[in-house]
Amino acid sequence: MRSRGMATRRRHAASRRPARTSRVGAACLLLLVAAALVVGVAGRSGPAAVDPEAWPARVTLTRAGLALEGAITPATLPGFALVLAAAVLLDTDGRTVLDLDSRGGNLDAALLMRRLVKAAEILIPVETSVGPGRSCQSACAVLFAAGASRAADPTALFMFHAPASTGSSADPATSSRTAVAAEGSYLAALADADPDLVRALKARGVFDSTAPSYARAGDIVAGGWRFVTRLHPGTPGGGS
Repeated sequence: MRSRGMATRRRHAASRRPARTSRVGAACLLLLVAAALVVGVAGRSGPAAVDPEAWPARVTLTRAGLALEGAITPATLPGFALVLAAAVLLDTDGRTVLDLDSRGGNLDAALLMRRLVKAAEILIPVETSVGPGRSCQSACAVLFAAGASRAADPTALFMFHAPASTGSSADPATSSRTAVAAEGSYLAALADADPDLVRALKARGVFDSTAPSYARAGDIVAGGWRFVTRLHPGTPGGGS
């Protein structure tokens, strides 16, 4: 009887463990979010300008996870952090999907958002996605590259270019170092997803100027690049 009771208690304890682990993991994520926001928002000016004509970013919860639409700015960070944390907490199928539709914006903000996605991936896989007729350009590309998997419709448009500096330093040497650091962070984020694509873009001189270079997701996959890991279901090569 005693051994049976001990076994029952062990089973009950084991059944409570996943919920407790989930709560602890979510709490850790929220702490990481708070720390990243403190570091990111405190007086940082990004090296990539925000197009004043671009519509402001909107971050919303979706059935699959979350969606970001619009220009990425430092002001996007708090909302993105909170919605990402909520998406992870509310997850029911073992993954979170981040849908993107953005012409880019502030690179520093995008890099910090990338760090938040990577922090979330400690708890749950995050798939980044760009839907049909939508785009992920400039700074948005580093956020797309953060996904553990990266899906897109064949018509989804990506854009790459050298980061544009908006630094106000009067010292040319300081401005030059800032630009080099920005480009290094941008390329490292892209290369984390697909170093071969970055080497190919470098060879074409894409990062030698701020002139945009566009590519459709279907062409990226057809070229053998892993920047897009799969096409959306129902499309050629997209799987089921």
